[in-house]
Amino acid sequence: MNFSRISRLSRLVNDDLARKPRLVLEPDDGAFLRIYSGMYTHSYDQQKTDDIEMSIDGSEWEIPRELEDFIEQISSEECSNEEKIIKIYQKICEDYTYDDNVLSYVKRNDDETFSLADEYGRRTDRAWAEKRSQHNRRNCFEISRILAKSIMELFRGRISSRDYDICLIWDDTKTHYFVGLITDEYCVTLDVDDFTQLKDITRLKTDLTIEGIRILDDRTGRFCEAVDKFNDGRNRYAKDHIADIIERKKQEESPIEPEKVDPSTGHDTRPDDVIFIQNAIQILKEEYHLDSAGMFEFLKEIVDTRIGPRSRKKVWKEVEAGAGVGKRYTRCLIITIDDLDYLIDVTKEHPSEILRRFDRAELDRPESGIIAYNKLVRDWDTDPYDGR
Repeated sequence: MNFSRISRLSRLVNDDLARKPRLVLEPDDGAFLRIYSGMYTHSYDQQKTDDIEMSIDGSEWEIPRELEDFIEQISSEECSNEEKIIKIYQKICEDYTYDDNVLSYVKRNDDETFSLADEYGRRTDRAWAEKRSQHNRRNCFEISRILAKSIMELFRGRISSRDYDICLIWDDTKTHYFVGLITDEYCVTLDVDDFTQLKDITRLKTDLTIEGIRILDDRTGRFCEAVDKFNDGRNRYAKDHIADIIERKKQEESPIEPEKVDPSTGHDTRPDDVIFIQNAIQILKEEYHLDSAGMFEFLKEIVDTRIGPRSRKKVWKEVEAGAGVGKRYTRCLIITIDDLDYLIDVTKEHPSEILRRFDRAELDRPESGIIAYNKLVRDWDTDPYDGR
């Protein structure tokens, strides 16, 4: 590991975040941290070295067998290493969904900082890994390790480990992990589930542009070129992508869903925004087969950019879980259109059931399973999350 590169990575990320990050190293890099810190470090302890905050991760970095096979497959393809990294990034975004149930355990400390129990992804054990293997929901801690290790596996035997450095970046004020990669030519961060925007873990499932790869420095332009090549022909905004698909369907004379026509006027009786959202729901379910977390993220962006964020409120919806599994909650939306309230219930499977009229009195009825966003309180001790 090259200390001058790591120092440069820390400075660039610091400038990008406007706050100091923690660089989290793979457990095997403990010797490196001890050499440069001049002290012994226990697993997962934080150390400060020349104004850089570094830690050794508390969990091993591992990748699933099927991803190893994919990496081996693309390693021999005739394209640049940067394009191969993007292919791995895309594969992870397509294979995993975001585990928004973990969000129900996040606690707000104050206006700026949040906290989450270490055992919910940062510091795990074999029991956690076994339960996670039964589904494809992951959080940022887990996905970042998979992505970082996958890039290392891609480079193994092909690029000297002296020519690049990779680590996790822990924005601990936001309880968020992502990946940092630096070479002598470029410095990039890769974040499949950036919570400040529609996550790439959803974007890439729906043919949108990559937005979670931030190029902090690129002296040759190779990484910029690879991202631009991937993004060419893709929409950046969810509402524009849906509008294009709706227009294509019209040209093909295959409307997405039946109109609800008023016999007296011959026109669809619903507001235009309701029609657009219902069409979006049908596209997302029938063409992209999005999970509940992806549906929420995609539709939230549509509401925010088409109608405005003041028109919606986030709520929790209790989800039926299997025998012996603790309660699960996922995010849904209440939206107001033309003074009428609607619920976007992403826990429903059929497109026709996801958007419906909503009575706010349901928030006061426990049997509805709908809870105001700031009313859900989950106790780490008495109501723990075991990873299922």
